[in-house]
Amino acid sequence: MKKIAILLLGLWIVWSLQSPTLAAEPTVKSMTPWYDGYFALNRDGTLDRYTFTSIHQPLKRERLPYSNIRQVDRNASSFHLLQGDRLLDMKVDPFEPQGKVLPAMDVIKVASSPLYKVTLHQDRTIKIYSDFTKEWIDLSMTDVSDIAISMLDLFVVRTDGTLWSIELPRWSPDTELRFQKESVDHVKTVHFVDKSIWLIKRDGTLWSKWATYPGVNKTSPTNTFVHASSLKEVVSITGGSNRVLALTSDGSVWQWGEAKEQITRIPERLKLPPIQQIAATNDMTFAITKNNNRLHWMSSLTPYYNEQKKTLVFPHLPTTLYSPQFMSGSMSSEGRMHVSTSRNDTYVVDMYGNKLFDTPGVCSGQYSAYQFGLLNVCTYKDNEFYASMIDRNGKTVIPPRYAGLDFASSSLITFKLRQNRRWGLMDRAQRVRFEASSSIPIWFGKERVALVKSESRFGYINQNGKWIVRPTYENAYPFGNGHAFAKVKDKLGILNERGQWVVSPRYDYIVTDDYGSPSFKNGLAVVSLNGTVRIIDTKGRELKASVNLNKQKYQIAGPYQNGRILVHKNGKFGYADGSGKMIISPRYDLASDFSQYRAKVMIKSKGKERWHMINLQGRTVGNTGYAYIGEIQSAATPFEDATGKWGYLGLNGKPFVPAMYQYTLPLSEGVGMTVFEDRIGYLKIR
Repeated sequence: MKKIAILLLGLWIVWSLQSPTLAAEPTVKSMTPWYDGYFALNRDGTLDRYTFTSIHQPLKRERLPYSNIRQVDRNASSFHLLQGDRLLDMKVDPFEPQGKVLPAMDVIKVASSPLYKVTLHQDRTIKIYSDFTKEWIDLSMTDVSDIAISMLDLFVVRTDGTLWSIELPRWSPDTELRFQKESVDHVKTVHFVDKSIWLIKRDGTLWSKWATYPGVNKTSPTNTFVHASSLKEVVSITGGSNRVLALTSDGSVWQWGEAKEQITRIPERLKLPPIQQIAATNDMTFAITKNNNRLHWMSSLTPYYNEQKKTLVFPHLPTTLYSPQFMSGSMSSEGRMHVSTSRNDTYVVDMYGNKLFDTPGVCSGQYSAYQFGLLNVCTYKDNEFYASMIDRNGKTVIPPRYAGLDFASSSLITFKLRQNRRWGLMDRAQRVRFEASSSIPIWFGKERVALVKSESRFGYINQNGKWIVRPTYENAYPFGNGHAFAKVKDKLGILNERGQWVVSPRYDYIVTDDYGSPSFKNGLAVVSLNGTVRIIDTKGRELKASVNLNKQKYQIAGPYQNGRILVHKNGKFGYADGSGKMIISPRYDLASDFSQYRAKVMIKSKGKERWHMINLQGRTVGNTGYAYIGEIQSAATPFEDATGKWGYLGLNGKPFVPAMYQYTLPLSEGVGMTVFEDRIGYLKIR
C-alpha cells in the first residue's frame, strides 16, 4: 500500500510538472499600462509583458529577462525599472536599457517625465535628476510620503497629509526653486492621469485638478481641487485620454469620461467580478480579478474578454448621458435630444454631453424630435405659436409662418395654415403639392399613399398631391404594406394603392394599436367578421391558425408575431403557434403580444397585480412580482417595482438598471428617458 501511495505521488509530481495549468502565475504587485498592453510586476521581482492582440483572444504573455525588480515607472516615452540598487532607463521595443544607469540603493519610489526623474528615499527626502543637464537638482523637501510628476509639474505628499507642488524649469534653473503648498490636506497618494492630477485622501475620497471630467457635472477643467463626491473607499486610479477609472476597496470598478464616443460625467460602476488590480490605456482596460483571472476590454466595456472562460462576456452597461435635470425633453432621435430647463430655456443636446445650440421653443408643449435631419420648433408671439424647422446646425430651413408643421415622409412636409387651420403638403423647398384642405396631418411614412380628411369624409392622395380617392369614406385607416381599410355603410373593406377594392366592405372592425396605426403589419391584420375575430392577409385570406383557433372557440386577441398568437378564453390569456396549436394554455389575467421572443404577463393574487416575463414555451424568465413591465425591447425594458420606482430589465427578466426613478420610458436609439423628482434625464444602454 505504501509503495502504491509513493508511486501515485511520483506520478502526480511528474504530471504537475508537465501541466502548465497547475503552475500558478505569480501574484501581481502592480500593473503599468503601455500603448499595446501592460507590464506586470510580480511579487517575486520578476516582470511580465502582456500584449493585446484581439478582443477575442487572451493577451500574449512574455517573461522579460529581469529579476529583483522593485518598481516599474513609465512616462509618455519611456520606462524605468527600479532594480536592486540601480535605476534603469528602458527602451520598450526591444525592451532593453538605454542611457545612464543611476544609483538607487535607498530609493523606495521613482516618478519620471520625459525631462526629469524624481526619486523618493528611505529617509523621506527626494532627489531630482535632469535628463537635459545630466545633473541632480538640490531641493529641500523632507517627510515626503508620495510623489508624482507630469512634464514639469511635480507634486509631493508629506507625511502630515499636506500636498506641495513646484513647476520645474525646462532647462537649467536660473532662480531658486521653491515648493508651494496646495490648499488641500489629509492626502494619502497623488497620481497623474492624462495630464490631470488626482488625489486619494486618507478617508478614501477622490479629488482632482485640471481634469476635463472630474467625476461631477462640471463642463471644463478647473484649477481648484474638485471632489468626486459619489465615490468612497478608492484604492487606485488609472485612465487614458479623457477617460478615468477608479478601483474601490470592495473590488468595484467605476468609469467616467469619454468611452467610444459616449460621455459619462458621473462615475458609473462597471458590471465586473471583484477586481484587485486595474490598468488602462487610451483605448483598452486590463484587470485582474480577486481570484487571479485576467480580463480586458475596449473602453466601452462591450464586451470584455474573460481569460479563464476563454470567451467574451457581454455586460449591459448603462451610461448616464444626462442626470435628471431638464423640465421637459424629446426622445433621442438622430443622436440628439430637444430639452428645456426650469428657466424655460430650450436647446439641443447630443449624446456626448454637449449643448449644441439654443432653439426658439417648442410647439404647444410638445417636444418634437429630429427626423430626416430637421427639427420642428415654435416661436410664441401674440398669444400664438408659429412653427418652423431648423437643420442639424440650428439654421432655420422653414421660417416661422405656419400654425403647425410635421413630416409626411423623408422628402415631404405637412403644414397647417394659420388662415383656415387645414393641413397641406409641400416639399423641403416649400413648393406646395397639395393645398391645405385636410383636417388631419398628412403622413406617408414608407408608403406611397396617404390618408386625408375633408370635412367628415376620408380619402387618399399620392406623393405628388394627386387624388387617388377623393373624400368618400365614412372612416379609413393609413396604408400599410400597400393596403388600407376603408369604411362604407358601416363595414370595412381593403383598398390597394390605386384605390380599388381588393376585398369589398364586410368587416365589422379592425384590431389596431390606435387609430393612426397602419392597416397591415408584416402583411397581416386582425379583424372582426360576423362577430368572430380573424387574422387575414392583404387579400382577405384567413390564416389557417386563425381558422383552427376559432373552431376551438378561442378568441384571437393579437396578431401572429414571433411565432405566437395571443388568445383569450374564459377570462384568461394564453398563446398558440402558427398552426393554431395551443402552446401556453390560457392562465394569465392579462398578457401582451410576443416581442423579442418575450412576452409580459400578469397574474392577480390576493387583489394585487404581478407582472413577469415569459419565453415562447411559457416559462418565467428572471424575477417575478413586478408591479408593471413596459414595452419589451432588445436592449432594455422599463419596469416598475412594488414600491412604485422604475428601472430597466434585460431580456433575462432581471433588473440591470435598478428601480430608482420616478418613471422610465422605452428606448429610442438605445437611449432611455428617465424621470426623477420631476426632472428628465437620459441613459445610454450599451
